[in-house]
This record gives sequence, C-alpha cells and structure tokens, in this order.
Amino acid sequence: MIEEKGKEKETYFVIARPDPSGRFPLLELAKILSGALSITVQDAAVRLRRAWGVLHKTGSVDEAKALSRQLAANGFGSVVLQSSSIKAFPTLKVIKKALPSSEGLIIPEAGTMDTPYARGMDKLVPWDRFSLVCAGGFFEEDARAPAEEKPQEGPSAVKIITSVALAAATGMPSFGKLRPKKAVPAAMQPRKDFNCYLDIISRDGLACFRVCGGAFDYSYLGGRKEPSALLNFRKLVPDVLHFLPGVLRNRGARAIADGAPDGFKYGDRQEYEGERFWLFQNS
Repeated sequence: MIEEKGKEKETYFVIARPDPSGRFPLLELAKILSGALSITVQDAAVRLRRAWGVLHKTGSVDEAKALSRQLAANGFGSVVLQSSSIKAFPTLKVIKKALPSSEGLIIPEAGTMDTPYARGMDKLVPWDRFSLVCAGGFFEEDARAPAEEKPQEGPSAVKIITSVALAAATGMPSFGKLRPKKAVPAAMQPRKDFNCYLDIISRDGLACFRVCGGAFDYSYLGGRKEPSALLNFRKLVPDVLHFLPGVLRNRGARAIADGAPDGFKYGDRQEYEGERFWLFQNS
C-alpha cells in the first residue's frame, strides 16, 4: 500500500492499565516484554523504569494489538492508543490556600491569605469531579514554582508521549538534542531544593489544581499544624485522599497515605511527570 504524500503514518502506543493494588509490576511486565520484543529481561526492565506504563510504540496496529492480547493472557490489562488519541495534560492552577471538607475542596476566591473561609466568597469544587491525585517530592535547581502548568496540546502532547516511548525503546530519556555539558566548579553549581507537589485533577480537565508544598497556607490544620512545611504536606495529602477513597492515585500519594517515610520521593521531575502522564491516560 502506498502512503498518501504528506500524510504522516499513525503511531500506536500500548499503555498498561494501573494495577488495582496500586503497585507497578515491573519484573512481571519485563518478562512479558522480553519474550514479546525479543530483548533481555534486564533491557525490558530498564525501559519500564524510564517509561512507566508506556510499554511499546509501533507503527503497526496489529503488532500493538498482539502485544495487548499477550499482556491480557498473562493477567495484565492494557489499552492501545493512537498518537492522535493521546489526551493532552491539562493546565494546573496553583492554589495557596484551601480547605478539604465533606462538601468538596473549598478554595478562597477573594481576600488575603489571612481571610477566613466564608460562604459566598469561596469556590467549592465537589469531590466527584476529580479522577486523579498525584503527590511527590524531588530535588530541583530552581525552587521557584511556575504560576501554572501549561496544557500540552496537539503536537506537544504527542511529543511528550513519543519521548517517553523513545525512552522505553532505548532505555534513555530523550527530550531534544543532547549537548555536552561544561564542567562547573562545585562552588558555582546551583543549589538544589527538595520540593513537594500535590496535583488534584478532574476528569474533564476543567478543575485541576496544584499545591506547592513549601508555599501553601496550612492554617486549616488548626491545632494539627506543625512547624515544618513537609510535615504539614504529609497531613494535607491524606486529608484530601480521605474524601477520594476510590480515585486513581500515583505511587507518591499512596506512600504518604500509608505513612511511608520516603516512598513519595522521585528521582526528578521527569520521573514524577512521566508517571502522572501515564495515569492521566487511564483516568
């Protein structure tokens, strides 16, 4: 079959569905991919660590479906998505003050950080609007958080998922051309700060919020408030999850809810956002 001139060939992604238990079965999936793609188990494991739930990228829909069926035969759910069907990640609005309540997430719309919550002055977002909660911490060179995350629309979303898939194919992340880095004296290297984030995302992408752990007002905790932002962050996450028992959540959110000391830590922003992007495709 001759392709139409100027028409890009469709790309297909085999994306794993999250395990109901919340764990990521890396070794089991690595063995399946090893046999299906004729690579070593070690290489398959490296791909999975880099790409989270993006298991395979191919130009053949039959190949993608065959792998999906093989995964199903071994007890693992997956979905085959065309590059044009990848959901763009929505904009996250940064909020500096909120109150998790039985009615929903209350967000002050007016007044200063010291203004008490008051009906008519606050925005109430019902809990049933949310489908995904992600939390985690990682080291960053620049501690200043952006006002909001831009949505990755059209080609940008495809570029991100393609980059993740390329990482799965090569075992190395790819976000553009790599340039050799010049050696920088230790005294001149930028300081790295450990930052925590809580992302609460709606099904329709219209109510998506981000809490930057070090810049949030935890006054809603009252007598439970601690002198440490990290300790307060570890209280905020379970408070939110308490009202969202069945919502899809990432590894970091589950670790904090379980009281794990450091299971919410990620290697870097790319690792955190890679998992979040995969889960969003399934939310």
